[in-house]
Amino acid sequence: VPQEVQKRTAVAMALATEPELLLLDEPAGGIPEEETVDFGDLIRSLPQRGVSVLLVEHKMTMIMDLADTILVLDHGQKLALGTGGNPIRSERHPRLPRFDCTGGELMLTLDNVSTGYDATDVLHGVSITAQPGELTVVLGANGSGKTTLFKTISGLMRGRSGSIAYEGRQLHRARPNAI
Repeated sequence: VPQEVQKRTAVAMALATEPELLLLDEPAGGIPEEETVDFGDLIRSLPQRGVSVLLVEHKMTMIMDLADTILVLDHGQKLALGTGGNPIRSERHPRLPRFDCTGGELMLTLDNVSTGYDATDVLHGVSITAQPGELTVVLGANGSGKTTLFKTISGLMRGRSGSIAYEGRQLHRARPNAI
């Protein structure tokens, strides 16, 4: 069975649970470049169906066509925030204007979230918001904290500091099956 069909099946299985927010960690991994356009169309259609998406992906051509908001992590810190249609602006370079996706109803809010494994810090004060119907992409090199971010949002890891709220409900001590 081709990789794209397997990936579409995995997304369909996740959609069968009727989520309002779908976390996808490198869903296009292993799909040949020529098949990512059709797969990207599937992901792009999800917000139009009422499913907000938070996505980790490395395929830049796919990301730029999909993303409403792009968060770039570097060593567990927010390096930049931008949109698919606009250049990404770095917080480390204050002379560049900073884009922020605030305003309107918020579905997911991370405020100054830090966490890690044992004594090793992985995420350092990450803040981002996602609005209903939005497709947000998290970028970064391997080891930058993308998967740790998803594990923390989904309750598989406990945040050391900061807060995570879903539709205004704090998720700090929620079990993964309750999220």
